[in-house]
Amino acid sequence: MKRILQSPEQLLISLKLGKVVKHSKMNYSFKLVEGVVCVYEEGKCVEINATIPWYKDSYYVEDRFNVKGFMF
Repeated sequence: MKRILQSPEQLLISLKLGKVVKHSKMNYSFKLVEGVVCVYEEGKCVEINATIPWYKDSYYVEDRFNVKGFMF
């Protein structure tokens, strides 16, 4: 399930929880590795210690489906 992040704080919390944050308009994803933000493009790390500019309704995480208490 695609969940749009509504604030920079949600983006940061998602990264700290180990989630991959994706950009909806570009083929970029962001991941926190050993406390450092890495930018991935097509599965390859292209930038280390990146700054993430905030654009409203541009970032999302893909959560698993939760049906009746079970995670899929």
